Amino acid sequence: MEKQFVKMEFDVFAEWNTHPPMYRVYVNDELFNERTYRWQSNEYITEILQIDAKPGEYNVRIENHGGEFTVRSLRRSVGKVKVINNSRFEIIEENASK
Repeated sequence: MEKQFVKMEFDVFAEWNTHPPMYRVYVNDELFNERTYRWQSNEYITEILQIDAKPGEYNVRIENHGGEFTVRSLRRSVGKVKVINNSRFEIIEENASK
């Protein structure tokens, strides 16, 4: 199985008390993004993950530092992908007839 390029997106919302929180986005155990949530506390932002990986299931995880995060609408924008839920997706083999 060859690696395939896919682009996944999801929305992130943060709540905090005093200072904007920092968070990390992992796909399986690989760190993809690390940022401080510098937007308004009532505003969703869109995270974009560009992934070059072999077909299979992958888990998206938020590691939160200082706030409470909500994730919604995990979706594919490029590539052959089946979204399982808001934290899991499967890259489908290009030649597979699904």
